[in-house]
Amino acid sequence: MSVLSHQSIKKANILSPFYEKAIHEVTNLSYGCGAASYDISLAEDIDLYEGLVTLASAIEYFTMPGNVCGVVHDKSSLARAGILIQNTFIDPGWRGYLTLEISYHQITTSHRITKNLELVKGTPIAQIVFHYLDEHTNQPYSGQYQDQQPGAQPSNLQIPKQAVPHSLTTQEAKSPKELNELERFGRVWLGRK
Repeated sequence: MSVLSHQSIKKANILSPFYEKAIHEVTNLSYGCGAASYDISLAEDIDLYEGLVTLASAIEYFTMPGNVCGVVHDKSSLARAGILIQNTFIDPGWRGYLTLEISYHQITTSHRITKNLELVKGTPIAQIVFHYLDEHTNQPYSGQYQDQQPGAQPSNLQIPKQAVPHSLTTQEAKSPKELNELERFGRVWLGRK
């Protein structure tokens, strides 16, 4: 795999709207097409809370060719401020508005502590690096997020209402140890302590 250059990103017609590299006046962050990546921007205003993940949408619509994949990276200036993007892989053949998972980790310095942040629509938020595949894939993306609509889209993950090891249910649990394991496993699976 090789990384696409500015010229190749532009020719591939991956993003719409397409912007040449520019500076966002409010934040002083770069956006648009750089030498070997593309910086995307937020489609809406968002609030970030320390320790929580916020979903947001990109302004740009993606049309991934069958021989190109993309990797979403943090923007270094945002990472230095504790704003991190969960690095996502964009499959060849995928189309839609990218939903981003953004986490905020409070950065403490001797002179500044920020508890909550607001980012406005148009803020540059992530950097996409595009890679050529060795050849066109014969299995382009056709999953549940194809043609994703604008706006932050929730996960389509389906978690069983009660996930239990070996199909053990409360009615089948015979000993206090089995009931304890059932209780512990259920809490871990659902993300609770």
